[in-house]
Amino acid sequence: MSYQESSKKQINLKSINKSIGALVLVLMALYIFAVNSLSIAGFALADYKGKLEDIKRDNKSLEVKINNIRSYAYLTQRATELGLVPLGEISYINPVNTAVAKK
Repeated sequence: MSYQESSKKQINLKSINKSIGALVLVLMALYIFAVNSLSIAGFALADYKGKLEDIKRDNKSLEVKINNIRSYAYLTQRATELGLVPLGEISYINPVNTAVAKK
C-alpha cells in the first residue's frame, strides 16, 4: 500500500468521523428540543386540568342554585312577592258541541 492510498483512507476516515460527530450533535439538539416541547405540553396540560376542576366546581354551584330556584318554596315566595294570589278551586268548562267548524 502506498503512502497516497494510506493518506486517502485517513482523509476518508476523518471525514466520516466528522460526519458522525455532526450527526450526533444534530440528534442531541433534536432530542433536547423534543424533551423541551414535551415538558411545556405537560405544564399546559396541568394548567388545563386545573381550569377544568374550577369549571366543574362552578357548574356544581350553578346546578345547586338552579335547583333552589326551581323549588316549590322559592316559587311560592316569589309569587307572593309579585302579588300573585294562590289558586283556589279549579272549575273546568265542559263544551256541549266539540266540533270547531262545520261543513
